[in-house]
Parts: sequence; C-alpha cells; structure tokens
Amino acid sequence: MNANARPVNTMAKPPKVKSPYQAGAAKMDYAVSERNDDKKARLANAQATKAMFEAQGMTVKYSSNRTSSTVASYNPATKEIKINRSHVNYVNPVAAAIKSRRRGEISSSSPLHTYYHEIGHARDKNLMSRSVPMGSFWVLATRRGSADEARYARGNQMQRLARRVSRYATTNPSEFIAETYAGLKTGRRYDREVMSAYREAKGLSPRPAARRRSRLPKPKP
Repeated sequence: MNANARPVNTMAKPPKVKSPYQAGAAKMDYAVSERNDDKKARLANAQATKAMFEAQGMTVKYSSNRTSSTVASYNPATKEIKINRSHVNYVNPVAAAIKSRRRGEISSSSPLHTYYHEIGHARDKNLMSRSVPMGSFWVLATRRGSADEARYARGNQMQRLARRVSRYATTNPSEFIAETYAGLKTGRRYDREVMSAYREAKGLSPRPAARRRSRLPKPKP
C-alpha cells in the first residue's frame, strides 16, 4: 500500500468528453451525432438532401416544424420539394431509416429513402388527378354490398398488395407508387402481383405488353 497515494473521491463528477465538433473531427455525411450536436447534424444532412434534389434540377425550399411528422414533401402544383430540416430523422438518417424499416413503416432501410420517395412523387404524372383515399384505394366502391362489389373486392386486394411494400404505402395510391419506387431504387424486388398493382396505380396497363421478337430473314438458298 502506498502511503503517499491520494484518496479517491468517489463523489466527484466524471470529466467532460469533447464532442466531435469540439474536437474538430466532425463528419457531416450522414454521421451519427453526439448529444449536443443534433441541430448541426440536422442542418447538414438536410442540406445534403437538398443538394441531391437540386442536382436533379428540382426547386427545393426549407421548412422548420418540429411537431410535424413530414420529413419532406412534393407539391405537384408548384413542382417544388419542401424539406423539413427540423425533423429528427435528419440527425441520423441511417439509424432512422433502419428503425422505420424494421417497423414496416417504409419500404427500404436506405438513408436515401426520403430522396427516392419524393423523386417517385415527382415522376408520377397522374399525381394531380389522384386524390382517392385509401379507404377505397383507387376504386370507386366504398361499401360492401354496393353495386360495385367487384371493385370493392379489388380495392381490398390492392390494399393487401400495398401492405407488402410498407404501411405508408397503404395511405393512398400516390404513396404506394412512391414507396414502391423507393424500394425498387434501393434494391428491393417485388412479385408480379405487386408490380401489376404498381403499374395500375400509375395509370398503366397492369400487364406490360409483350415484346415481339424480330424475325430474322430467311437464308437464301
């Protein structure tokens, strides 16, 4: 035992650890932020997302609403993207996407999910004319036993197919299209039924036309 050793104060506070920003080693490319760096991470990751949209020639505006559940949105009337830079998802897009995917809320676990989702909206030519709520899911029948019983059944089938993509895809036909598009762009593959419903929601034929094989000229004798 060392008689000259100082007694240890067990009640003393632990020394403060510098954050990556204070230490000068911050990385803002979808980096995991520390306790006091959430605001800087949100702004930097929102700015990175804005730059990706602008690279596609799109007009982007910022909004700031901490109580809103909207991460980003597309306005088909003005053709503008609005980014809610106060949303908690921008603190750590990687972890946020993985968490939402595990819950089945979105169609991919990619940090670029929001980007591809809004691009899917922007490329949806029928977005302005599609305002049918998911209660009837792009069909006209709303009650069982109505004259459109077949359409009611088809609507239920389409909603089950949308659920294979994500819970958010069952919100309305436009979200089904955007969610499926984001899933496809991030590497997911869907069966024929889902892809048929995807084409139908976009206003296309559920079954794409078969490509005709060009006949080779017969060899001359």
